[in-house]
Formats: sequence, C-alpha cells, structure tokens
Amino acid sequence: MANKKQTPARNKSLDFIFILKIVIYLVLSTQWLYLERVNATYTIPIPVGALLALFLSYRDRFRIDRKIEYVVILLAMFVGFWLPIGFTFNY
Repeated sequence: MANKKQTPARNKSLDFIFILKIVIYLVLSTQWLYLERVNATYTIPIPVGALLALFLSYRDRFRIDRKIEYVVILLAMFVGFWLPIGFTFNY
C-alpha cells in the first residue's frame, strides 16, 4: 500500500523535472553569438546556447528521453537564428 501512495508523487516530480529541463533547453538554445566585423558586410553566427544545451543534455543525471531533448534543442536553435535573439560582438 505504501508504494501506491508514493508513485503519483514521484511521477509528478519527474514530470516537473522534464518540463523544467525542456524550458531550460528552449531558452538556452535560442541564444546565438553574432560576430560582426566593423568595416565588413558579413556576420558569423555561432550557436553558443545550443552547444551549452547539448553539453548539459550529455551530462544530465536524469536521462528521461535524450532524443526529445535533442529535437527541442535543434528546433529552438533554428528559431533563435531567425529571431533577433542573442548577442552581437563587433570587432
């Protein structure tokens, strides 16, 4: 009987951890670093947030489903590329 009482609470905590991880991966993956040369017309985009999110996903202790995490990171990375999200560094 004790196992039946503990199971729903544990499922809620795992769901909360999964949702929190997805939100963190979404926010991190949209961050880009744009390197702009002062007198040139080109920009070099670097997905620093997606690289950090991939590293965190690789080193994660609570591995729920890594494939879903990779898809979320990839989609958020592409959305962050087309939206003006990130940092611009002029050199």
